[in-house]
Amino acid sequence: LNHNAKGAFQAPDCERSPSSIGVISPKGEAVIPLWRADKHWKPRADAAADRAKSCTKGSRMWRKRVAAQHSMLKRMALQQRQDRREVVRKLLEHGVHFVVIDYVVRSKEGKLADASDPTRGGALGLNWSAQNTGSIGYLVQWLEEKAKEYGGSVRRHKLSPPFPPGYGHENKIPMARLLRDSFLKSL
Repeated sequence: LNHNAKGAFQAPDCERSPSSIGVISPKGEAVIPLWRADKHWKPRADAAADRAKSCTKGSRMWRKRVAAQHSMLKRMALQQRQDRREVVRKLLEHGVHFVVIDYVVRSKEGKLADASDPTRGGALGLNWSAQNTGSIGYLVQWLEEKAKEYGGSVRRHKLSPPFPPGYGHENKIPMARLLRDSFLKSL
């Protein structure tokens, strides 16, 4: 996360953030970037774990490297939680009633990231885009909690294909429009 002059942390620009969400409200349309702390910290934590493997288990060096790995994973978790709260704060500026896409739970049998399906593997395989569903799920849970506090609501809506063309950030606003139209038709 970027450090600003007042000492607060802010999310990186859309170009550097691999994930984002689209918002359509009476205040306008916006693409809100999501900080993927796991993209930053997980490779570093894995490298620390690999370095610890070369040490004798229980030695002073092994303990230092394992402690470094745990420190990175803790920092990653704290940054993910901080970003969820900041994103929800930005969303609440747009209103208190929300409609979100009802995502498929990624680890269930036969679903998008089913580990037993060999075609779903690989570093950038078919389930690559599903890896962020956990953090988005936590974001929606926090949004539900905060919307309740402000007298609002969060409704989940299943969105079916065809999806608008595009990839990444340029697809977020068309997806939000599609979700809005699909939800209004279902009422």
